[in-house]
Amino acid sequence: MKLALKIVGGFLAVIIIFLIGLNLYFTNDRLQQMVTPYLDEAVGRPVATESMSLSFFSTFPNPGIEVNKLNIPGKTESDTLLSLGRLVAGVELFPLLSSEVNINELVLE
Repeated sequence: MKLALKIVGGFLAVIIIFLIGLNLYFTNDRLQQMVTPYLDEAVGRPVATESMSLSFFSTFPNPGIEVNKLNIPGKTESDTLLSLGRLVAGVELFPLLSSEVNINELVLE
């Protein structure tokens, strides 16, 4: 019984350390450099965001990304196509490993 608890505890510790490492590696700046060009290309306009972060608990059991204050301008400077306070996109884990993105949860505020 004690050996099983040690194995489970060690496994949970490794998972927690891995999640902390991912959050330290994928900083706001790094995520914006990686994600913003894809958003710009998909929308056809420059996309402005205040901050981005990885999300594990709000999209549990799948990983996700949280974007705060997303703004997509319209054709003119005074026009706004989309303005969101918070966007959370949860993705399926296993298709990510084969370079596919399957969004299974989308929260818009």
